[in-house]
Amino acid sequence: MYQALNKKDSVGDMMKSDDKKIIPFPHLRQTLVEKGMLALKNNQHEEALECFNQLLSMDSKHAEANLGKAICLAELGDLRKAAAICDKMLTEAIGDYFEVLEVYISILIQLEQYREAADLLEAVLQEETLPVSSAEFFYQMLAFSKKMADGRSERRISLSHEEIKHYSSLLAGDQIEKQLIAIKKLANKPNKAMLNELQKFLKSSSADPVLKSIVIRHLADEKINELVEIHKFSNRLVIEPAAAQNPFDHPQVEEVNERLREMLESENPSLCEMSVQLWANVVMSFYPFPLPDYDSSVLAAAIHHESCRLNGLPAAAEELASLYGIALKELQDCLIEMEKMMPDALQLFE
Repeated sequence: MYQALNKKDSVGDMMKSDDKKIIPFPHLRQTLVEKGMLALKNNQHEEALECFNQLLSMDSKHAEANLGKAICLAELGDLRKAAAICDKMLTEAIGDYFEVLEVYISILIQLEQYREAADLLEAVLQEETLPVSSAEFFYQMLAFSKKMADGRSERRISLSHEEIKHYSSLLAGDQIEKQLIAIKKLANKPNKAMLNELQKFLKSSSADPVLKSIVIRHLADEKINELVEIHKFSNRLVIEPAAAQNPFDHPQVEEVNERLREMLESENPSLCEMSVQLWANVVMSFYPFPLPDYDSSVLAAAIHHESCRLNGLPAAAEELASLYGIALKELQDCLIEMEKMMPDALQLFE
């Protein structure tokens, strides 16, 4: 775990002490960092912890001190406190995200919290582009965590009151990775209290529409046949999740993909790939509501238009209407309707 921190080979000898009290002087923080790092490198964890605690008394958000303290606590056997520090660092964006994540995952595995580690890694891999230097590590840890979690064959039970409260708090936050974890937990064989929390989210005007779609898909996988109400784009729908069709099974989804490939695949493969992905995100943004009531060629032209716009390419509606053999008014109307939810589709796309 120590490799996650930048190493220093020397420690300044400018420290002054009086009954173990540090007298402030220029560059004190850097000196404490160097001393703490060297102690950590030499497995002198208690001495390193003292340095990091002194740093944190001056700056509670000091990245190296927080991560150094977490590593020291882990090495000294206080894994839960170490995990709490890492979780706070990720939540408050303290330090390098992937360095902290590497330490956090290692600690979760030591705690045998394999399911938590796997859920977090899956959420991160879904939303983030991994640095080349650590990608292999995270994929290995994901495979290991899933194997260990599945191998336990743990009895699946409903969440406790405190757990429901915790995951509901994550769901109400603004960090997509943690919201995805909360959705997975609350939608896993949900009891009445868990469903109530998900229902609040589905009806919230501020909740992300794509995440609402993910909630419905999880409930559909769990064969939930209770009626739930979902609000999106100023519309309201009451559905039975178990009866909800997979959005990508709709024949029009593939029809639009075929039209996009027909027009773009040979001429501009990159734009074609982007357009297909953007269309998938649009489908998820609308789900479980029906797709806009337009011909597949109109929808494909609208996606083509938006992909060009996002890439800074010319996107004249008149030319696209002619290219796809559709009425200009239809394309313009479709673009206006899509603009209502485009920011949400783009959020998932980015």
